[in-house]
Amino acid sequence: MILSPDLLAALIEVLTIGRCGNTLPDPRKPTRTDAAMLSPLADLALANLEEALAEEGDLVWTSGFRFASFIEETRSLGLLLEDVAYRALQARLSLAQGTRMGEMMLILPAEGKGRKPQAKARAVPDAVARPAFAAALGARVEAATCQLDAVLARLSMPLADVMALAQDQVLALPNAALDQITIEGLDGRHVAEGKLGQHRGMRAVRLTEAGHVETAAPPGPAMPAPGMVGLDTPGAMPAPFGAPLDFDFPGFAATGTD
Repeated sequence: MILSPDLLAALIEVLTIGRCGNTLPDPRKPTRTDAAMLSPLADLALANLEEALAEEGDLVWTSGFRFASFIEETRSLGLLLEDVAYRALQARLSLAQGTRMGEMMLILPAEGKGRKPQAKARAVPDAVARPAFAAALGARVEAATCQLDAVLARLSMPLADVMALAQDQVLALPNAALDQITIEGLDGRHVAEGKLGQHRGMRAVRLTEAGHVETAAPPGPAMPAPGMVGLDTPGAMPAPFGAPLDFDFPGFAATGTD
């Protein structure tokens, strides 16, 4: 692995002061200290190269190499390298968004002795995968639950009054009407309207806007009839229209009357 003087100087600056300057430093001869500082970075680059080529044929000649030593003189390369064919990979690198540039060259034996690439997973033809995926997605979506909120009224209060709320405090709901219940989704979107009533011992809302909500009646002996959305659990005592109703507000509970 060969680093150009410009790239070497920029990397050393980043490792020592955390950034590289805009101007090139004076040329100098690399040292063993430079090699010791850059060896973890070289190993990381070689490891990432193997990971990127995990399914490619080039993995055979690029894998299995890590930093070993620092070569002071290029004249010794003739004695160190074997008399075989080599492959060279050259890249021009940009640091600090183009502030500094440099080149790197990786030269490895052409006859690879590293790991063989992993077999690629056989792709499923689109004609088979798309309908199966659509059917599976549709089954999951149709089986998903949808929570609806029955809103009798909305009350705006100053934050100081909210913080001062206490148990058994009565809140006036001047705009509440039992025949104007709004059905909303979790995102606050209006989906239907209804009237408050009872059905088989449960509080329920009869939908008044047809075609907005389609629900399947859940199994059980005491479930709402079509057009009714149950609000209480089966077996609960019916609440007369003149009795207090419980409303849940974020962060606190209060009691109001109709």
